[in-house]
Amino acid sequence: MNTNGPTLSDLNDIVVPEPVSAWPPAPGVWIVLMFVVGVAAFFLIRRINTYRKNAYRRVALTELAQVDSSAGVAEILRRVAIHAYSRETVAALKGEDWLQWLEAQGGFQLPEKARLALARVYSDELIEPNALRQFTEQWIQEHTC
Repeated sequence: MNTNGPTLSDLNDIVVPEPVSAWPPAPGVWIVLMFVVGVAAFFLIRRINTYRKNAYRRVALTELAQVDSSAGVAEILRRVAIHAYSRETVAALKGEDWLQWLEAQGGFQLPEKARLALARVYSDELIEPNALRQFTEQWIQEHTC
């Protein structure tokens, strides 16, 4: 055997490198994280704005639950329409024009009982306000602005 060369005892131990740290993340992770936070913030702000924009609907539905006359229901319906659209658009509407406008903005047909109730709302005739109330509730919830 040749003893001039390195021997097994002359070799150094294998050095295992430190484990790779997860912190700080790579730049791509920061970019993706900022994008996700931005998208989440956008949708959260949009949701908050929609909630605030529809506050008049919640107030109107609360008032509608407390009213027990057809005249009161018709008044709430008119106030919601004026708030959602402009006074110039809504205030001049009456009679059949008002009913057609309600149908057009609500996107659904006005039931015949509700049509009769709206036509006779200020007369002395006794009117069943349930059909008008149901239509008004649906219109408040579903009309487009």
